[in-house]
Amino acid sequence: MISIIVPVYNAERWLARCIDSILAQTYTDFELLLINDGSTDASGTICDEYAKKDSRIRVFHKHNGGVSSARNVGLDNARGEWVTFVDADDWVEADMLSNCLEKAEKENADVVMFDLKMIWDGGFKVLPTYDWNDDKTASLSNYIGEVWTTDCGHLSKMSLIEKHQLRFHEDFSFVEDFHYMARLCYYATKIVVDHTCYYNYWMNQASIIHNVTPKRQQDELKAYLSILDFLKEKGIEKQTEKQMSWRFLKATQEMLLDTKQWKTFQEVYPIKRNYILSCPFINQKLKINAWCLTHHLSLVSRFMLLMRKLRHKND
Repeated sequence: MISIIVPVYNAERWLARCIDSILAQTYTDFELLLINDGSTDASGTICDEYAKKDSRIRVFHKHNGGVSSARNVGLDNARGEWVTFVDADDWVEADMLSNCLEKAEKENADVVMFDLKMIWDGGFKVLPTYDWNDDKTASLSNYIGEVWTTDCGHLSKMSLIEKHQLRFHEDFSFVEDFHYMARLCYYATKIVVDHTCYYNYWMNQASIIHNVTPKRQQDELKAYLSILDFLKEKGIEKQTEKQMSWRFLKATQEMLLDTKQWKTFQEVYPIKRNYILSCPFINQKLKINAWCLTHHLSLVSRFMLLMRKLRHKND
């Protein structure tokens, strides 16, 4: 009934916790697809050992190609009517599948979203998912404007995924989940929300969000440009303009600290200049810097950058 896809890469420290939480589900009619993405530690062996103990587990070993390619292998081999994703360093609550499936069937939904709990050493924070309504375009716009948009934290119909040939973009090493989810949500006829924290997101210091490289920053921009093309194709670019502007501002904020990149900052989705001051993703000083730079006040931007360097030097 449900396919659970877990991409695995060098996760031997956390993998057992993840798999055990899935096997502890009160709803048992599921298959667990463990996609070993060329791990160099004992992750592959752990996957195989679990598969020997439980016939619901299928293991796929592949050369390292990134999390998107691993998830795609899972989608290509999934047999369930429903699909959900879990990362190998995270874990889920025992009633996640039963409650989400019940809600989906009761409300005739294509997608069920639920809250996540972000956990780190010594603390946690609940990340509530966005409340969807019958205005699909407005809801999608607001979803795009959310800080946290991940492929984890939802259950979706496999028929929806197959009908629209949805897959993860394997050229993107960052925000590839947002690229997938934006399209999934556009095509979904009905999305419902269960504000229960079924998913525990472990803030692993080795994860991508803690190691943002120039390549990943470029991939973030490419992902947003690709989504922008999709929104244009569907005729809803104008309705999502503000939220996409915020995304572009977030992705280009580091450019504000390097005068050599100012021209690129101004050229990437120029319409974003209209939404700088309302952007929730960047701090106030960067907002002022960006506003001055895009409103022919580059001397003020240069002065602000100089003052910032002086403060850091004194510190």
